[in-house]
Amino acid sequence: TKFYNLLVNNSNDITLGIDEQVNGTLTLTTGRVFINTQELIFGATAPAVAPGTFSSTNMIVANTVGHVRKQYSADGSFLFPIGDTTNYTPISLNITATAYAGADAGVNIKNVRHPNNVNTNNYLNRYWSVALRNMTSPSYSVTSNYVAGDVTGSETLMSMGAYHGMLPWRKYDPATVATKTLTTGSTAVLDTIADFTGISTRSEEHTSELQSRLHLVCRLL
Repeated sequence: TKFYNLLVNNSNDITLGIDEQVNGTLTLTTGRVFINTQELIFGATAPAVAPGTFSSTNMIVANTVGHVRKQYSADGSFLFPIGDTTNYTPISLNITATAYAGADAGVNIKNVRHPNNVNTNNYLNRYWSVALRNMTSPSYSVTSNYVAGDVTGSETLMSMGAYHGMLPWRKYDPATVATKTLTTGSTAVLDTIADFTGISTRSEEHTSELQSRLHLVCRLL
């Protein structure tokens, strides 16, 4: 189904039964939108989701296999006001590319430790998955927010990390503890598919992780 403008004002929440597309403004006045296995798509001209103030009871729940997608026809940024069933943990993408042809960016979230983050000291029990499609030479920055309950260890020893399908992890800026924010900062992300989460800032811990994986592979061989 395609909508131009769509207003959600239901304290009992709503659940998508099919893929939905909003080409104008989605306004989340009251309630959550559960996408489950469906796709919630924002058109290329769709502005930011209104009213701009979100919470655990006023957001898009995207913690299964469905995605929230934003179509792109030009460079730009977009806030995805997503979370799991109880926590609002949004992600923003700021994308540039040399060409767009039926392009979009899709995101969802999992409120568990990333399966390829074997560190046991400082990490988040949450990760955001990002996938870009049909963009030529894209680069982008990522900003995401977590909650206190996501943290294992110390936030002051945690940085934004990206898993791009193989080790080692890419490490970006340290966490901003005061605002519970992770960001890739000024370093451009070039991976069209990647997962983002909080990883240990300490390089020796990542070295230990990689050595452990290599040791396991050698044993299997």
